[in-house]
Amino acid sequence: EEQVHVLAKLVAAGKTKYVGLSNETAYGITAFDAVAPPEASIAVVSNAYSLLNRTVATHGVLEACKRCGVLHHGYSPLANGRLGDGKEDIADRDDDVILDPEDVARYDIERKPNAKRALAAYARLARESGMRLPQMALRFALSRGACDSVVIGPRDEHELRELCRWHDEGALPADVLLEIDRVNDRYPSPCP
Repeated sequence: EEQVHVLAKLVAAGKTKYVGLSNETAYGITAFDAVAPPEASIAVVSNAYSLLNRTVATHGVLEACKRCGVLHHGYSPLANGRLGDGKEDIADRDDDVILDPEDVARYDIERKPNAKRALAAYARLARESGMRLPQMALRFALSRGACDSVVIGPRDEHELRELCRWHDEGALPADVLLEIDRVNDRYPSPCP
């Protein structure tokens, strides 16, 4: 409750316009919503959402967002590069990106056999569907209304243009989504 009142004061003082939460649980969203005055109600929640991490759907986060009238922004739709084209290991990046140790551990597929199997199955499905893996992963995150938007992290203009082009392709076809669900049934959210 204390946090809610501090945020309400910040909104009233004009220091912030909206309230957003990150990495929040369904309980946290509904508890915050129950005590927040209208001027400090939650506008958006941002949690990880990708082919390898669908816990927002299975742990009630999306349902809580919907019930409370809150937008959900999924971040890391490419699972910190794991759903890229296989050209890099996120732990060995040489650019200026600062990686959260928790995210590095989350996507350490070498230590998670089901993650490795799921990744291989998704890569195979993308190829069979005439797509690149990151293309399918981004379009998946935008399908079915799980995310009102996704937070992407392109490293250069070329990558940004590519991601925007895939975004414009829209939701995945129903048959591809069905196959994605079959992979997830075998290897459910291997990188929570």
